[in-house]
Amino acid sequence: MNQVSPFKKGVVYFLLLVGALISFFPFYWMLISSFKPTADLFKFPPDLIPVHFTLANFEKLLTQTDFARNLINSLFIAICFTLLSVFLCSLAGYAFAKKEFPGRNILFGITIATMILPFEITLVPLFLTIVKIGWLNSYQAVIVPFAASAWGIFLMRQALSDIPGELLDMARIDGASEFQVYYKIVVPVAKPALAALAVLMFLQSWNDYLWPLIVLNDNKMMTAPVALSVFKSSLYADYASIAAGSLLSSLPVMILFLLLQRYFIEGALFGSIKG
Repeated sequence: MNQVSPFKKGVVYFLLLVGALISFFPFYWMLISSFKPTADLFKFPPDLIPVHFTLANFEKLLTQTDFARNLINSLFIAICFTLLSVFLCSLAGYAFAKKEFPGRNILFGITIATMILPFEITLVPLFLTIVKIGWLNSYQAVIVPFAASAWGIFLMRQALSDIPGELLDMARIDGASEFQVYYKIVVPVAKPALAALAVLMFLQSWNDYLWPLIVLNDNKMMTAPVALSVFKSSLYADYASIAAGSLLSSLPVMILFLLLQRYFIEGALFGSIKG
């Protein structure tokens, strides 16, 4: 086996380092911009370290706007959406993976086929449905419609298909109901895949912009991404405050990913497509 020369290794590591720095720079710029006065953002050449360090941007966000409430809204919606989505997708994935019923493959194919539908096609009828049932400007309007996603069901089906059927049959012989089999056998075994799905669903809900913008019209009900877009006009394009809000919005996502990073990687491998 030919060994890679130290020069080639050095070139590869150098390119990886450059790529990492380029990827990290936008976050670093957001970080330092949140601690700068607005005037310092337009200096040329720009300061890579804040010269006039200030916390006024965070103070303005938390005292003069409803952004603290918006962050709480995002957190509440993301947690509820994640819990509901993990529950529904895992149940559906379990049924498609381990239950035999007429039309199972056809129904699963229809479910997967919905992934090719652009969101814009379903936007108008979904909005009219939300208005008709009286959910406009409510939390459930953001949480419920997209909780049972097709790709979440697909991920769980792929993950749960590896569970030995004999293990489930033994639980049934011992007198366990189907729901007991689900939460006492399936859930513990599929913990990495469930954690991976939870991270992905939390990210989806936390970063969602278009649908909350459509169904939430009260400032106190808005999520953080929607509120930041509103601040651009209400704060006269105060980009320093917007950077501070973006930093606060990104912290929960980073903390969640760091805490569940191991489960996310295991779940991605556990639920991978088998040839």
